[in-house]
Amino acid sequence: MKVKRNQVFSLILSVIIITNILHIFGFNPFFIGDVVSLSTILIIPGIILLFILKVKSHSVWEVLLFAIGLSLALIMFGGLLINTILPKFQIVYPLTLTPILASFDVFSLVLLVIAYFRAKDFSLDLYFNNLKKHNLLFSLPSILFPLLATVGAISINNGGTNLFTMILLGSIGIYTLLLIIFRHKFSSFVFPTALYFMGLSLLLMTSLRSWYITGHDIQREYYVFQLTKTHHFWSMDFYKDAYNAMLSITILPTVLSSILSFNDIYIYKLIFQVLFATCPVIIYLFLKKYTTSVLAFLAAFYFMSFPTFYSDMPMLNRQEIGFIFFSLLLFVTFSLSLPKHIKYFLSIIFGFSIVISHYSTNYVLIFILLVAYILSKILSFKKIGSTLVQILKSLHINPKNQLTDKMFISAFLLIVLITFSYLWNSQVTKTSNNITGVLQKTLSGIFVKSQNENKSGDIAYSIFFTQKIDPQKLLNQYIEDTSKKAKTADEGVFYDKSVYEKYQTTPIKQSKLPLTSFGGFLSNLKLSIFTLNSLSRQFSAFAMQIFVFIGLLALLFYRTLKPFDKEYIFLCLGGVTLLALEIILPEISIEYGLLRMFEQLLILLSFPIVIATIFLTSFLKESKSIIVSGFIAVAFFLTLTGFFSTFTGGYYPQMNLNNAGTYYDAYYTRKNNVVSINWLATHKDKNSPVQADNSGVGKLQAIGNISALNEIFPPIIRRNSYVYLTSTNLQNNAIVSIEKNVLVFNSPQEFLNDTKNLIYSNGASKIYK
Repeated sequence: MKVKRNQVFSLILSVIIITNILHIFGFNPFFIGDVVSLSTILIIPGIILLFILKVKSHSVWEVLLFAIGLSLALIMFGGLLINTILPKFQIVYPLTLTPILASFDVFSLVLLVIAYFRAKDFSLDLYFNNLKKHNLLFSLPSILFPLLATVGAISINNGGTNLFTMILLGSIGIYTLLLIIFRHKFSSFVFPTALYFMGLSLLLMTSLRSWYITGHDIQREYYVFQLTKTHHFWSMDFYKDAYNAMLSITILPTVLSSILSFNDIYIYKLIFQVLFATCPVIIYLFLKKYTTSVLAFLAAFYFMSFPTFYSDMPMLNRQEIGFIFFSLLLFVTFSLSLPKHIKYFLSIIFGFSIVISHYSTNYVLIFILLVAYILSKILSFKKIGSTLVQILKSLHINPKNQLTDKMFISAFLLIVLITFSYLWNSQVTKTSNNITGVLQKTLSGIFVKSQNENKSGDIAYSIFFTQKIDPQKLLNQYIEDTSKKAKTADEGVFYDKSVYEKYQTTPIKQSKLPLTSFGGFLSNLKLSIFTLNSLSRQFSAFAMQIFVFIGLLALLFYRTLKPFDKEYIFLCLGGVTLLALEIILPEISIEYGLLRMFEQLLILLSFPIVIATIFLTSFLKESKSIIVSGFIAVAFFLTLTGFFSTFTGGYYPQMNLNNAGTYYDAYYTRKNNVVSINWLATHKDKNSPVQADNSGVGKLQAIGNISALNEIFPPIIRRNSYVYLTSTNLQNNAIVSIEKNVLVFNSPQEFLNDTKNLIYSNGASKIYK
């Protein structure tokens, strides 16, 4: 369908006018006003920019994803601009509805005028010829997945069955297999649509758990958002912390909150997930350049199947936005249709957006770009390049047939991104101390053996690290380190050693699900259900890593692929190098967990995983090889999501499927938690500190604006402090403390009962003084 310029511009102008009318008259039945406003602000600015840049695309999904990415960038940078300029004109609350809406109107209209004259001969070609009835009908089940996820989360929140979530996971597995088996009958439209709604449903099954903010990092993310919203202004002076430096969780949600009528927590629990679900689709679109639709689909499916995607990303909203821009930057880098100057412009926009969205995603990007650039320069030397060509030819690999010489990453792009990163982190927000400290400790650790052998617990899932972590040793080391830091203050504020030394802190085992009927049947066959589930999950995690290496080698031998860019291989090698450093150097693994790192790099490395499965099954006919690869992917998915372990029982419960388990104990927020924290905020003595375990600290900050001291081991409990215990500490007689490791240990209630007074209890929380 050819859409003419006047038609599109008339529609855009009409949408802007309607959005303003809805806000002026407060018209919002059934959240219609919210849907229109959200769609307008997240799509319209990006669409206008696409006209200005004269970006042509024949894919509805490509247009939509570019529009959303550009709109998100404009919201954050535009919000920063009005936050900086409007106070100079005596508008002291720039981030309220009227200034935001007025600025949006002015900005959009100016861009619209520019776009109108820039796009004189431009028309938008959208192809719907592939949207046949059977394609649309087969896409409908995937649209129902988010609804099933929502019903499932609500059911478990109310203490009901997890049957809906189990049906969701099983249905995704079956639907994926059907897509692969009947892949020739569907158009390319079906694959990205299925990926989007499957991804969204997986995110919602975790994000919608609890009626309150639930999770780890999301507690502080929500806190900095509320700081910005409360002041209607963003400033680093409010909270000098790296979290406050990320506009993805300060200005972005504040702008969204100003135009939406529902509770702020659903910006994090719902809107961010709606946005992040686009990430698998972007992966699919940029990998299609190298392969068929079904293999690109499988690569994106692996990205969604890794546990970090659905267990942690809904609690890492700043990283979700960072990943969107990271994926878009890769999409632009490997695009065939975009002119080089447009690619540079978009790469800089998306690169800058990563910098202000999430610092770790930014550092990973710079590292792998730098590795790719260095490798390209090394191979540009004639002797080295010709030697490599001869080696490849001796292996019956013709580089000219299987590799392209196109290189987009340049010194200019790297210098621009590094410069902006330096200016933002060191000069504007002054939050670069963290990365400087990590680098110093890392370099020191290379040359001087550290006495502290702590590493992130994620390392245990690496094929390169087989040493088992001793829970007691890890706990003792953590208590010692925490005590040293705490007692830099006056020793007199703590209890004497003679008082607390008899209250030993010891690790305890996590609870397991009871065996189901099927699990009992297997157990009667003399099978260890726990061992079976544990080995299958570890095998899945290890196999994905092994497949990365096999796939990278197979890329050079698997001849049915389209030619791929050397640049892509260089970026993959940069990712593998970074994973190796993460495993070898403990400071990096503690600051940025391996599983989060691997999830980000799967945006690149998911494709080699698919190629590995195809390569290993290449003894079969191609069609059967693809189907077998699909079964392998679905088996990984059902194993890692907890479907199999919940079906059998006898294994650790997961929060997305049960009201139990480590994540549930640590991060789930109940109404009684909210009530007790609000009581403490109202009644506490301002001169007395508050202490809580690590999960409690986040809840106290997000809910009650209470800056609590971290950890409540008897040796570091202050004499005059309030001690806040969560439901975990009470019901399970255990505390979950997170320091890039999950530590479950006995509660200090006995110590508190003997040394302090219980001043508040509501069944889910206790407060001592």
